[in-house]
Amino acid sequence: MVSRYPTETLENTLIAAIRANCRVRTLELSMHQHNFFDLRDALEDLLSPTRPPLKLIIHCHRKRTGILHFPYTITFDQTNLSLTLNGCDLTELVMARLGSSIKRLFGFLFAQTTQLVLENCHLCSVRHFAAFLALDETEAFTRTLVSVRMQNFRPCRSAGNVARRHWSGILRALSNLGGLKYFVIEGLRSPAYWDLFHLHRTTEKHEVGGQDVAEQLEAMAVLVATEPVKEVLPSSDRSSPSPVRDEWQNYI
Repeated sequence: MVSRYPTETLENTLIAAIRANCRVRTLELSMHQHNFFDLRDALEDLLSPTRPPLKLIIHCHRKRTGILHFPYTITFDQTNLSLTLNGCDLTELVMARLGSSIKRLFGFLFAQTTQLVLENCHLCSVRHFAAFLALDETEAFTRTLVSVRMQNFRPCRSAGNVARRHWSGILRALSNLGGLKYFVIEGLRSPAYWDLFHLHRTTEKHEVGGQDVAEQLEAMAVLVATEPVKEVLPSSDRSSPSPVRDEWQNYI
């Protein structure tokens, strides 16, 4: 692993990784998110299909001069073409300028990704989520992405009605991904968060898959948008409706 270093050290590390050829299986870096130009230029060699599959791990703690509010880790595994973001606030990604190094990096990785995993990430809003998907300016990502997994997170930092609006939009954005075959939400931070999706609080994982995944996501989006947030009771306890609990209205 290479920790915070000057540009020359990064360049030397990448050159060594490229020259090592078959001996390099994992490359782990720690860098700030405005220093991706040096990395992006080497990725075509590092991830060439003529080389053994590479696992690229980037710990991103800083922007130019300050510490990111939410340090995050990017992991791209060439073996299964999966891209994992851990601990990321999408706001700090999508605010990047057009043509910036971070957009170039994600555009390159998105073009090769079929599986997206968002671990402990904050999606912010449908506008920011859509902007995140659009980091690939070629729009190949919207056609090649097969699965999306969101895990170990809280759905929204805002209260019930705002969360409903955000998530109905996010689900619709996912339904528009032409190649998507699988979507899963799991490990929500609190059982009460499942109320937003009208699922039992005992739910551990919710999966949507198959040829009609777009229709299922659209139906889920309509439910979230039109039905007030409330606890879904087991069938034996449905003698009276369950009102929205104060903890959900103010859980953020």
